[in-house]
Amino acid sequence: MMTGRGGYRLPAVALGFVVLCPGSDRAAAQGLALETELLASGLARPTVVTHAGDGSERLFLAEQTGAIRIWRDGQLLAQPFLELGAKVSCCGEKGLLGLAFHPEYESNGFFYVAYTEVTPNAAGFFDLSWRATRRRPGPTPPTQTAS
Repeated sequence: MMTGRGGYRLPAVALGFVVLCPGSDRAAAQGLALETELLASGLARPTVVTHAGDGSERLFLAEQTGAIRIWRDGQLLAQPFLELGAKVSCCGEKGLLGLAFHPEYESNGFFYVAYTEVTPNAAGFFDLSWRATRRRPGPTPPTQTAS
């Protein structure tokens, strides 16, 4: 478990990828250890794991295909927090690539997503868009499509 900002505890997350740290032999010699725990499986290309900083102890998991899922009370909820699949060009180096919550999310409901747009621009390139979205936090918010 890790202690997050505000003193609440969050589990460490491993979603099927490995982090390699330079100097890991030195870290081992200093008695530092990295432990992982598989919390969720069956995700479509996970790219981001974060929390909202609102004390709810929910983890938000972004999938490259465009869904933002919630892990709460030891399980992955079936209903997405947000579904952007129709707006997101996936995969390879494209897709839903970023998710961040405003420091005052608990009171203002703002969070930000970065994704590759489905339609290429006039030059034939896919744009990476940052969008601010506002929604009131709740225990299990309904699925919402960003405008």
